[in-house]
This record gives sequence, structure tokens and C-alpha cells, in this order.
Amino acid sequence: MNIANLLSNAQFSEKYILQKLIMEYMKCTREEMRTEGEKEIPQELYDKIIRGYKLSTEDQMPLDYILGHVTFFGNEFIVNENTLVPRPETEYMVQAVTEHIKENKNQDIVVMDIGTGCGVL
Repeated sequence: MNIANLLSNAQFSEKYILQKLIMEYMKCTREEMRTEGEKEIPQELYDKIIRGYKLSTEDQMPLDYILGHVTFFGNEFIVNENTLVPRPETEYMVQAVTEHIKENKNQDIVVMDIGTGCGVL
């Protein structure tokens, strides 16, 4: 099976999940995935993609756990079932706090992150 055939397969309705798994396991960018659609997927990688897709869509496992990492504020962090995945809106909070600190650099500011997740803050 090639990338284009897998992406066009109606059996896989959650295209975002499928694309993320293809990019991860085929080590390609979104652009490469689209322009090199004829590229064959080795059976071992195809099986991993399908297994990951089912874990995400049927077992409701977060995609970041399946991939084993998450990008947060431009940095990559390892995640698993024992860590909380940082939510996208947390990046907005970090940005707001960072701006507040810059604007108030002559004042004493205390920031604490205690027991709120996987430690990315």
C-alpha cells in the first residue's frame, strides 16, 4: 500500500490522526506526504500506523501517547501514560505570563508550577 491509497481509504475517517501517524512513522513532512503519495509503506510501518490509528480512534488513547512525544512552546517532550499531555491553551498562558514578566521586569514576581502536569512549564 502506498501513502496516497492509505489516505484515500474511506475506512479511515479521522484523517488528521492518520496523517500524523504516517508523518511520524514514515519520517516525512506534511508536504512530502502529499507530494510523494506513490511511496510504498513497508508492511511493518503500515502495521504500526494501523495499530496506532485503532488505539486512538477505538481505544481513545491520546495520539501524543501513541507517538511518545508532544511539542510544547517549540520544544519536544517525551510523554506516556504516566504523564499529562500539555493542553494547547497552556501555551497561551505561558506566553501571557512571559509577556507580563517582561513588562514588569523591575518588580519582584513569583511564579510557581506545582503538580500541574508533566513538568513542561
